[in-house]
Amino acid sequence: MVSTEKEATLAEVVSALEQVSKNLKEVAKWVRFQNVPRLREVLIRELDTPQKKVAFDLTDGEHSRRDIAKEITIDDATVQGWWDKWFQLAIVGESETYRGRPQKIVSLGELGIDVPKLKLKATPQPPQPPAAPADPNAGGDHP
Repeated sequence: MVSTEKEATLAEVVSALEQVSKNLKEVAKWVRFQNVPRLREVLIRELDTPQKKVAFDLTDGEHSRRDIAKEITIDDATVQGWWDKWFQLAIVGESETYRGRPQKIVSLGELGIDVPKLKLKATPQPPQPPAAPADPNAGGDHP
């Protein structure tokens, strides 16, 4: 049996794959455009505290939950709970760098959501000696 189909050259296969990739990028752009308002709504509803916004912003696949907890001065179990919920909401995916660690799917800034600057806890200052009592004879018009 003789096949009438010709075998594709490597260049033809590469060209076809490049076209598929281009088409997928175009589809992804329109799907994203269509879903941005919904995603923004979910993020605003879920990230309802400054700490959650900062934690989400730091969920970049690089920072550990301990890193984030330390940064926003909460316990790491709270961060883990947020991450679990965010996985369920599909607003984070698995890190490309660290297996099992989450990574946000979009930055808040891309959606026009501001990330607050948190005030860090004041570092304890060493005790200061008590101030010297005011001199009762200085600067007054008292008899």
